[in-house]
Amino acid sequence: GRARLREGLAALRDARFRAVAGGYFGHCWELYAVWTLTPFLVGREIARLTASPALIPWLAFGVIALGAVGCVLGGRLSRRLGSLPVARGALVASGLICLGYPLLAEASPWLLLTLLGVWGLTVIADSPQFSALAAANAPRAHVGSTLAVMNAIGFSLTLPGIWLTTALWASQGPWAVWWLLPGPALGLWALRRSSPRDEPA
Repeated sequence: GRARLREGLAALRDARFRAVAGGYFGHCWELYAVWTLTPFLVGREIARLTASPALIPWLAFGVIALGAVGCVLGGRLSRRLGSLPVARGALVASGLICLGYPLLAEASPWLLLTLLGVWGLTVIADSPQFSALAAANAPRAHVGSTLAVMNAIGFSLTLPGIWLTTALWASQGPWAVWWLLPGPALGLWALRRSSPRDEPA
């Protein structure tokens, strides 16, 4: 009830947990909207190639499914480097693709489809790392309520990103993805100074 909500929100007073939560919130703003836009972006390139529209769902699925590979690779890297560098690296990579994609909108469709694949790989790679970091930096006595509140806020942030980009797609096309750029940018800003723990204290 309200007590659990207060416990979860109280964790945001801690600078380390607040940094992790901020990174996660930025990640959420971008992730689900990218997945929603993927069929639109794939469809645009398929149309430019004058290929069969029947390829769109398969290629869109492939782009999204590459995220599983990204999570596995991110997990392996985190064993050597730690979760924080992997989370930051994934945010940087997905943010750079978000920035560059509209600027390359008239490049080869094959290049853009490849870029979409890399985006699918990196946009989710930080998700398990943020979960691990959140669990490691949440107050020991209130881990459950803290993570529940963080996840609830994160998932609520997916809705405006999805709504905004899909609503603007018809008028802005690939430029609509720039509305997602604040996600990785603010996520990286949140992580800029604090050094969250990779392991529970």
